[in-house]
Amino acid sequence: MTTRATKLASIPIHERFLLDEETASIMCGVCLDTFRAWRKAGHVRCVKLPIGDRRKLYRRSDLVEFVESLGEAI
Repeated sequence: MTTRATKLASIPIHERFLLDEETASIMCGVCLDTFRAWRKAGHVRCVKLPIGDRRKLYRRSDLVEFVESLGEAI
């Protein structure tokens, strides 16, 4: 069985600048449903690509900033 940390470690660093929902939820340490709830609440925003790609992608730097802000709120 593959752990969440193992999945994240298997993604090359150059592919981690824009993350899909599953990878973003792994990086934030929450389940996909929780991550989607954060998105719907406006806590995290997806990036709109100029090529019209419909996938929801997230900036790694935005997620790091958001997760760090959660630690400060505690």
